[in-house]
Amino acid sequence: MKSKVCNETERASKLDDLEIDGTPFSILMSQAVKLKNAQDAPTRSRYDSYPSFYQNSLFSLDEAVASRNKPFVQRMIDAMKWKKEGNKAIDDGDFKSAIIKYEIALSVFKYLENHNPNWKNEVSYLLSC
Repeated sequence: MKSKVCNETERASKLDDLEIDGTPFSILMSQAVKLKNAQDAPTRSRYDSYPSFYQNSLFSLDEAVASRNKPFVQRMIDAMKWKKEGNKAIDDGDFKSAIIKYEIALSVFKYLENHNPNWKNEVSYLLSC
């Protein structure tokens, strides 16, 4: 029985060999990605201008999202809990975890939201095999 990795490698190899009207698939895919990036550039540049914690707030933990609807005092308690976890991570030398915890704490108060209910369908072509 072949492993999934082997099957993925074989599939990628077949795509590399594929040509459409004499143009290699890899070149067509590269051109498609460049076109899509150009189309998304105006929206993307705005998103890219935000600080990283603000960008990451779009994909926050469910607990952080739930905290956003709580009264201010409870939100502050939740944010302080994540800040303390970040401080502990700093003390342990785990700086990456500390940054994540601090970002979660900030995302309770300052965050991005996606208001496009159709977003999954608009990017589903990127997720399909």
